[in-house]
Amino acid sequence: DREPSATMWQRFTENSRRAIYFAQVAAQEQNVAFVTPEHLLLGLLHEPHTVAGQIVDALGVNRATVMSEA
Repeated sequence: DREPSATMWQRFTENSRRAIYFAQVAAQEQNVAFVTPEHLLLGLLHEPHTVAGQIVDALGVNRATVMSEA
């Protein structure tokens, strides 16, 4: 497996990097070797102060909802 270069991560905002990090954590907690859209949603839920986090919240999506659909 190739690790992404540091310059690739510079394209993302700090909030985006944090959401992706939490998506990876969610995947690892489920013993999944890859990040799914559900994991990305879980990552966004960890960042409720961001625009994306606020949109997800406004749609009524929460951790329990995502986990029940995964």
